[in-house]
Amino acid sequence: MLRSQIGKHLHVSLLAMMCCGMAACATTGKYKDSLDAWKGRSDVDLIKSWGTPAEVFDSNGHRFLVYTSSRVEQFAPLPNKTGSHADYSKAWFCTTVFDTSGAHVVSWAIKGNDCTSASRTAGASGTL
Repeated sequence: MLRSQIGKHLHVSLLAMMCCGMAACATTGKYKDSLDAWKGRSDVDLIKSWGTPAEVFDSNGHRFLVYTSSRVEQFAPLPNKTGSHADYSKAWFCTTVFDTSGAHVVSWAIKGNDCTSASRTAGASGTL
């Protein structure tokens, strides 16, 4: 009985993780397209739309605007062989850096496992 419950919970959890992973892949392209649309636009318009960056730094005539987001997703506990339950969680994050020169966006870079159009919402203090 316990073995069938473990199998059922594991199957449901794996299915949920696969769906989340596929959704992230499907929208990363849209996120990159939305970032490309900022090329050539003013940094003032970017800040009006995205909010205050989490960090700003200057180097070699360029200003870099850094936006970050992070979240932790909790998964249902699964029983293990001893009958106790193990909690599972996954950390999601995205860092988006806009490179500006002459007060206009010239390029961007992203890093993380949650850089998707669905996860991006404007907020205070550079939070996506």
